[in-house]
Amino acid sequence: MFSSTYRVMEANHLNSPTDDHKFGALTPRKSVLVALLTMLFILPLIPIHAQEPPDNVLTPVQPVSGSISDAAPQQEWTFDAKAGQTISLRMQITSGDLDPLLELVDGRGNVLAQGKHASLSSVAVQAAAITETATYTVRVGRNGGSASQGDYRLWLLPGYSFLLINDPMDLETPLRSWREPNASSRVAQGKLRLALEANNNFTWTTADALGNYQDVYLQTKVQLENYNAYWEYGLLLRGKRDGNVAEFYMLMVNSRGEWRMTASLRDGLRVISDWTAMPTTAKILPLSNSIAVLAQGDTFTLYFNDVRVGRVTDDTLPDAGLIGVAVATSVRPDNIVAALFDDYLVTVPAPLTDQPATAPATLENWNGSSETILAELVQAGVIPSGGKPGFSLPTAYVSNNTGGSIIFVTLMDGLDYADMIYAADVVWDSDSENIACALEFRVQDGANFSIIYFDRKGGYGVRQIAGTELPIAQEYALTEAIKKENQASNRVLVIALGNRLLLYINGQLVSNAFVRQVSGSILLAAYNYERASTYCGFNNVWLRSFN
Repeated sequence: MFSSTYRVMEANHLNSPTDDHKFGALTPRKSVLVALLTMLFILPLIPIHAQEPPDNVLTPVQPVSGSISDAAPQQEWTFDAKAGQTISLRMQITSGDLDPLLELVDGRGNVLAQGKHASLSSVAVQAAAITETATYTVRVGRNGGSASQGDYRLWLLPGYSFLLINDPMDLETPLRSWREPNASSRVAQGKLRLALEANNNFTWTTADALGNYQDVYLQTKVQLENYNAYWEYGLLLRGKRDGNVAEFYMLMVNSRGEWRMTASLRDGLRVISDWTAMPTTAKILPLSNSIAVLAQGDTFTLYFNDVRVGRVTDDTLPDAGLIGVAVATSVRPDNIVAALFDDYLVTVPAPLTDQPATAPATLENWNGSSETILAELVQAGVIPSGGKPGFSLPTAYVSNNTGGSIIFVTLMDGLDYADMIYAADVVWDSDSENIACALEFRVQDGANFSIIYFDRKGGYGVRQIAGTELPIAQEYALTEAIKKENQASNRVLVIALGNRLLLYINGQLVSNAFVRQVSGSILLAAYNYERASTYCGFNNVWLRSFN
């Protein structure tokens, strides 16, 4: 899971002062929830669309890049949308001091929505309702009177403005695998296969590791593998365990071209909207179909093959809960169904404000759990949402017995992250004061990386290197936030979003730097300014991804 790498650095590398097994089961319209979350570990997002969009055309989910400058103060992108869809836009500043302007414009030149601040260095248009089928324009620039400039990335997203996951259904999918005598959920050939053989029953599986959501957009592609004349499949929302009973919403479609919404409750299945014919424009395709649902408070909108097929209002289950997929059967001979789910995509709302987010000087809950810290940062508008789990390790360490060099440990080989919160409780033990412990991230190779370090003299450093160029970011200063004594523990929190880098040590904001956004691996390090015997221990290491 992690490995050590010895690397001798040049003297100018850093600055120093001296220099239950499942939620999903066979259920006769009544269900049991047994949830077990083991390790928060999810592969990086992989876009549905592998090719870059041509010219200035936006493709859903696939980001595009641009640059605003005096020579090009405005850029425009276009996309096609259908009446009834809900779309969002997210613009992340990746370099420079750009004060961004983001507008959604219709074919007649009317500004339908203007972006609001969604987190550090980002703006978003969230959950814009498309009322007519047409070509729309996204106008990107800088606020009036501003001379700011910089690079950006832009996303067109279905539903909400933060892409939680775009899952290709590989072995690391957050949707759980399990098996029972008459039902199973497992990954096979790049798809999640959910199968059931029983009369008038349904079964489901959920993405427990993603957490609980109230407002959410969920879509997936579905292919029928095994069935007779009748089948049902659909999406699960707001799943909760109450004792030995699971409660949740299900929005389903069937082989007759109908849709229905139900709530599975303690006392049985409640029909909220019974089987209703879908529009003829939402016809069932022979091989593969897509299904999606947008949950907004007590309103639920169902889509089939990108066509809005129905909308329901219900407040039976108002709280956030798990999301998942489901299949259902009728009676023999239609008591068998196996469906393959692919391209599982989830977007959630980002908190929007009229003013740019200001990083709090002090975190009130800095010594709390990761969830408590994340909640405070969301409330402050610093991060777009709770993100998605990257990894969590109880302990790791790096030893260094060299002189004037740095030794690294790589965490989670093969995984790269661009935007993140990276945290650890760091303990040092050394026979010298001229040492530092470090968190390195966005590492592409030995000449392209970002690193934060802090030492026993009470100093901290922030540095970003890109090839042979001068450092993009370089900072060193002393702070009283660091506990300098040997064997002391310091809680370090790195927030890297776009071109902004925040460093908190023991709850105090010590650095607010501008860097360049890239994607790379995650490392830990022990740094000797001179010959010493040094141990850097890293406890409660965790990472949240905002890729």
